[in-house]
Amino acid sequence: MDISPDKQNIDRVFSNTPYYIDFYQRDYRWTDEPVLRLLDDIFYKFKAQYARSCELDPGKETITAYYPWYYLNTYVTNVIDGRLYVVDGQQRLTTLSLILIKLRHLAMSHKSKLAGWIDSKIAGQSGFEQEFWMNHVGHRATQQALFEYSEKLKSYANTLYWNETLRADSYKSKLDMNALKDQLGLELEPLDQFGPDQLEARHKLLFKLVEIIWS
Repeated sequence: MDISPDKQNIDRVFSNTPYYIDFYQRDYRWTDEPVLRLLDDIFYKFKAQYARSCELDPGKETITAYYPWYYLNTYVTNVIDGRLYVVDGQQRLTTLSLILIKLRHLAMSHKSKLAGWIDSKIAGQSGFEQEFWMNHVGHRATQQALFEYSEKLKSYANTLYWNETLRADSYKSKLDMNALKDQLGLELEPLDQFGPDQLEARHKLLFKLVEIIWS
């Protein structure tokens, strides 16, 4: 077996190589604890250096010169029939891809110029198709749903739930519901009333909407 160690940063790890998950690998299992521990470690390292360098211009040269590497541990891959499979480190790599998806939404909401770069670290174009670098073949629909969170789930959560878009007697809600119906091609009607007696009907309608959005 050829073992070729290589030091890489996130820019290189997620650039143009899809990582496949072999059949014997367990699904993503990290809970809040290891994810928060990873984030705490990263921010602890960053904040310590930022306190010393915050007055400097935040350009690429400054980052290279003043911000040292943070070691994220190793990951092991193996090439089989032209595909690169993750042997060890899948949980950590998947977590990093999820963090990048969250950063994508933050960059888009703040109209940051980094949004395009972050996009390229999550997925790339393979012929006519978009391909996620962490290529969880059995969970592509979930990855796509998370990737498009701001377009679908955020619209659902903000305009429908918090603004009570299902209320037929609210003028603003009528407008929101009509816009949402047109945007997503929904076939449902708002409730005539929205009180405690309609809780079961409301939940059924919410679940129906979720089913339509994620189908």
